[in-house]
Amino acid sequence: MKIVEKDKNQAIMQRTAKRLLIIFLVLIFLLSFLSRAADSVTVPRVVTRNPGGGALTFTAEGTGTVISGRNKYVKVRKGLGIDKIYVKEGEKVKKKQVLLEYNKEDIKDIMKGLQREAEKLKIQIQQEDTSLIQTDSGDDKKAEFAWQQAKENLKIAEAVVNTAVKNYNWNLNKNKNKLLEEKTKEYESAKISFEEVRLENERSFTEAEEAAEDAGEVLAELENKDSRIEELLEEYGREREQEQDSLTKENKRDDTEAEEQDKGKLILTELYRMAYGGESEYEIHQEEVAVLERKLSRAREDVKRAKNIYEDTMSEEGVADSAKQAYTEAKRTAQDAAESLSAAVKKEDIIFAAAEDYFLAFHTNNAEKRSSFLESAYKGIYSASGYEKHKKEIEKAEKNLQRAKKNEQIVSDKNEVTLKAETEKLAILKEDIDRLNNGTYDFEEEISKNVTEIEEAQEKVKASETALKEASFNLKLEKLHKKNENLQREKEQENVKFKQEVLQIDLEEKQENLKYLKTLKENGGKLKSPVTGRVDKISVEAGKQAIEDGSIAVSTGDYGILVILSREQGGYITPGDKMELLPRGKKEKIEVEIQGIRFTKDEQGKEQTEVTAVLPEGNYIPGSSMAATISKSSELYDVCVPLEAIRNDTRGSYVLTTSPFNTALGEELRAVRVAVEVLDKDDTTAAVEGALSKEEDVIISSTRAIEEGDRVRLEGNQ
Repeated sequence: MKIVEKDKNQAIMQRTAKRLLIIFLVLIFLLSFLSRAADSVTVPRVVTRNPGGGALTFTAEGTGTVISGRNKYVKVRKGLGIDKIYVKEGEKVKKKQVLLEYNKEDIKDIMKGLQREAEKLKIQIQQEDTSLIQTDSGDDKKAEFAWQQAKENLKIAEAVVNTAVKNYNWNLNKNKNKLLEEKTKEYESAKISFEEVRLENERSFTEAEEAAEDAGEVLAELENKDSRIEELLEEYGREREQEQDSLTKENKRDDTEAEEQDKGKLILTELYRMAYGGESEYEIHQEEVAVLERKLSRAREDVKRAKNIYEDTMSEEGVADSAKQAYTEAKRTAQDAAESLSAAVKKEDIIFAAAEDYFLAFHTNNAEKRSSFLESAYKGIYSASGYEKHKKEIEKAEKNLQRAKKNEQIVSDKNEVTLKAETEKLAILKEDIDRLNNGTYDFEEEISKNVTEIEEAQEKVKASETALKEASFNLKLEKLHKKNENLQREKEQENVKFKQEVLQIDLEEKQENLKYLKTLKENGGKLKSPVTGRVDKISVEAGKQAIEDGSIAVSTGDYGILVILSREQGGYITPGDKMELLPRGKKEKIEVEIQGIRFTKDEQGKEQTEVTAVLPEGNYIPGSSMAATISKSSELYDVCVPLEAIRNDTRGSYVLTTSPFNTALGEELRAVRVAVEVLDKDDTTAAVEGALSKEEDVIISSTRAIEEGDRVRLEGNQ
């Protein structure tokens, strides 16, 4: 009975356990379902797109206004005098009709000035090539030679050890005849070696001596000019002192005084020539000064004439204002001419002032002031920067000379030591041969000598190894110095190249002006109209020089379009771009080419862009409006994303991409930050650069705000 009852209880427990297991599994399923349902609601859904390549499209739209009577401004060459004006305001003119005639002498003067300036620029461009101090100390080559010599010396020392050991072994088993034969051969070989060493010593010393002489000549050449300047200032001081003495004596101001003054002028002239680079260069400068003096004289005459006209017409209403303006312009032109002349003779003024100051210091025997004013003269002749460069060249030349003389002494000392060693070697061998012949040679002494030779040779090997290590270190150091010198030279060459490019641009501008003036001269100084039209305004006057903004405006009568855009839109547009216009009430569009772009401000001070173009022939109403559209494609970019994908924070611009990761519940997606640089953008797309591939899924929108590291779900996936 007990067994049956026990089996019944077990059966009941098994059924209960099965029911509980089923209930547990059902509960797990329900909870998982509820969890996923809640997850689908709480995890934001995102829309993604892969990056692509392509071009951006910039579109600018606005309203254009029809304008008429465009003016062609014929610029008048500044600085040229105008002899005659052939047209009047309101007069009709044809293309190539003569508008005015320039003063032919002014054309010639300006052409001469431009030619001189162009030649100067050519010389400056050539001089820039030689401005670099192309000196090479050769220390790296000397260090490499010393290293090679140390290696060779080590080999020789090791060979000497081997020879000494062989001699020791051989001397243990030799006889008199063999030793005599050996010593004789060594003696003959030593004589040859002595002669070779002597010749090599002569060659190396001659080379070192010539290097020292060359360095001395370079230094002397640099110092000679300074010495000559000082000599001339001393001579000028003496001449001026004699001139002062003669003025203090009664009845002595005769031809002698005039002659002394002429000597002072000659001394100054020589200083001026040195400052300008030579006699011919100074003559060119004097011609330029003469031209400037004539211009100043002419300008002052214009001032007097304008002043007289102004004073005569002060009472006449309307005329006085014009005369006053002409008087003001004439004074400004005279002031400009005076400033130009002052700038041209500035260098002579500096040198003359330094010479006079030096004379006063000479007269008062003030050595300190003489030294100071001598340096002022140097700066005036060389220019401030040129004098600093000149001093550095002298300093470098002095160091080179010291190095060359030191090397000359080293070579001399070395030669003396090597020649002495060869002489002693010859003497010892000769003595050994004599002792072998007369029977007084001590063989045991020879063995002992061999041992000493081995020991000495081994010491030389150690010394050679130490010397080789030092030479290796010095070679590495000199190579590093050489590398730094090359880098500095490359930097200087880049600066020279930049200066040459700037000078070349200036030269080309001068040549273009010369070309224009040459054509003008061939046309008899006549300026012609480039278009057919009507003279709208003349802003120059006959009998005067042309001013900065002088021109003759010729109205062509064409119609144009003026479109106002924002400053930002104007940044993408360039002359030559196409623009579509749609007149009001019309269906056919007009395509025109943009002629001009100008950045201005409106009445409220807001920046804007004025775009102008010429309309094709037709009937237009000035002031009427047209819808304007400008579309332009950018360059091709490798990576482009929708504009809404770009995000920004304090760390910069970035996009969010989706990246899978594994969890206990399976694979999920998270938002990953990728930093990008926005290269450009239009209304819908941004071109970017960064660690972004075209295979990545870039998030462009989400059901709610997301940040880096958030879990996300793709739109359409449950």
